[in-house]
Amino acid sequence: ALGEGEEAAVFAYGNFLQAVINFFLVAICIFLFACIYLLTVNWKLTLLLIVVTPILLAITKVYSKHIRPRFMFMRDKLSEMNTTAQENIAGNRVVKAFVREEKETEKFTNISGSIYKDFSRAEKFLALNNPVMQTCVYACMIAISWIGAHMVMASGNNPDLGLSTGELSS
Repeated sequence: ALGEGEEAAVFAYGNFLQAVINFFLVAICIFLFACIYLLTVNWKLTLLLIVVTPILLAITKVYSKHIRPRFMFMRDKLSEMNTTAQENIAGNRVVKAFVREEKETEKFTNISGSIYKDFSRAEKFLALNNPVMQTCVYACMIAISWIGAHMVMASGNNPDLGLSTGELSS
């Protein structure tokens, strides 16, 4: 039989997977329904939006490729630091008896400093993600507004001849 800790871990993992699957399904549904709605308004402007989507996915893939190894490395370093701390706590009397307290403190400081540096580097790289994504999204919005405005002017703001201001703003 599983112990309480293992049962809690399995339960937490199951909840995590359920949340991830739910998130992806909701995101895909929102994207598909938004595309369907936009196609009913104007298919030309929808194509512009659909073209940007693979670019955003590629940017996300590049960031994931660079960030994931850094976080995996930091997880291993944290594990090493926790092991060292547990060993020191369990063998506290032994460490003090052999006058190794300063050495163990220095070892712990080095590991925690390394984790801090690695985490800072990863977070700096990760901090670029949001501005890059927002730039792509805003560029797409500007392009849709620009092209849509030209389409509205070309149709004379008549929905029967093309795009109207109301359709563009929706």
